[in-house]
Amino acid sequence: MRITSLLITLLCATGMMAQSEYGTGLVFDDDAYARIPRQATLLTRDYTVLPKAYSLRRFCPVARNQGQFGTCTSWATSYAARTIADAIRNGWTSQIVIDREAFSPIFVYKQIKGSNKPGCSDGTSIQDALDLLTEKGAPKFRDFNVLCADYIPAALFDKARNHTIDDYNTLFYPFDTYDEKVRTVKKALSQDMPVIIGMSVPNSFFKCKDVWVKTEPNNDGGGHAMCVVAYDDYKYGGAFLILNSWGTAWGNNGYTWVKYRDFADNTRYAFEMYVAKRPKPQPQPKPQPQPQPKPQPQPKPQPRPQPVVPTYRLAGSLRFQLSTGETMAATLNAGIYRMKSAYISGTRYRLYVTNSAPAYVYIIGSDITNKVTRVFPPTDNISPALLYSSSNIAIPDEKWYIEMDDTRGTDHVCVIYSAKPIDIKALMAQAERSAGSFSQRVRQALGSRAVAASAITYTPGQIGFKAESTATAVPVFIDIQHQ
Repeated sequence: MRITSLLITLLCATGMMAQSEYGTGLVFDDDAYARIPRQATLLTRDYTVLPKAYSLRRFCPVARNQGQFGTCTSWATSYAARTIADAIRNGWTSQIVIDREAFSPIFVYKQIKGSNKPGCSDGTSIQDALDLLTEKGAPKFRDFNVLCADYIPAALFDKARNHTIDDYNTLFYPFDTYDEKVRTVKKALSQDMPVIIGMSVPNSFFKCKDVWVKTEPNNDGGGHAMCVVAYDDYKYGGAFLILNSWGTAWGNNGYTWVKYRDFADNTRYAFEMYVAKRPKPQPQPKPQPQPQPKPQPQPKPQPRPQPVVPTYRLAGSLRFQLSTGETMAATLNAGIYRMKSAYISGTRYRLYVTNSAPAYVYIIGSDITNKVTRVFPPTDNISPALLYSSSNIAIPDEKWYIEMDDTRGTDHVCVIYSAKPIDIKALMAQAERSAGSFSQRVRQALGSRAVAASAITYTPGQIGFKAESTATAVPVFIDIQHQ
């Protein structure tokens, strides 16, 4: 008995030493997490056609050590994911360049923890870190490379302002299925989006090497935030590669593989971060000066540079399908699609929406009553952001249909593709108050955000479009005759 007790004591002491060597700091709050907009569920085929392996490893900064501080959320978001996103956007694969351009975690941590609290032991949430990156950004690690700080130098706020993120979504709920957790994270990675996770890390995780060999029950251990940077269906039977913030001596040079099953069992939160590609400036008219002889003014003039308005690219398509499987054909007339056939009350159909460029998608409807209703997103905790280069969703989903009610006349549908978020409730309220046809009222509510009809190229033979404009929103109108 004495030998057994001594062995247990030694094992516990070893585990405590391993844990005390590394800091964590994620605060679990399932209620707050559930209120964050979640990515809309894509069509099943969007998840089944993924490559067998995909990696963002070449865009990662070196794995640094957060020390014994509770700063993991800022390391996972600002240092890891934000740096990776910038490396992808700029095409950086040189480790020297990526490390030089990495972002500071403590700038984020100090503000979300509360500036009036000394030290860096308090835990924080991933959501708060991402909100701060959205609002204030982050400076470079080289400008603020401390592990803990009592204050933030004022000059850093201006430097951080140029490095905000555009948006973020959650990918799944804490108690979603194994398949849902694995497929959504794989999809995000395949679209060049690092995934920030909140995981329960038991004692065995502190000691893992190339792969985590889990020995404890599910969700055992405290909360820790990290960044998923790769997946491989063949590695250890299927696993995710995780970049940690415990230095290069931990795991395999700061990384470890986590098997899909262990990942699903222990990961409660997952976020994808979106940093938009820089829109291409389109100066108009295109300057082509060719003076002869070439002038040499003295002194050399220093004209004030004129701001260039960015151009946004939007593209997408729609398909209305009856419950019988038949496509509801439409024709384009004066910028409005009109169904070729009329449909009776009780007709059931499904709307398939595709985006061919990242966009915020909103669907609203109206009828003879002029009341404007929201169709998508159906609730506030579903995100309108379809941030992948191409994705597909079904309205209401792949199992259910929309059923036409008893209000006869013309049913109006508007699908808005926008490069920037829209306050859809305010837009609906303004459209209801306005006069004119449904399309006129929606365009009036969009105002200068609406791309001019003349700048939209519609797709022949289907409901679809593409547009490049300095305006940010394309409304696609569909009328259905309701008998």
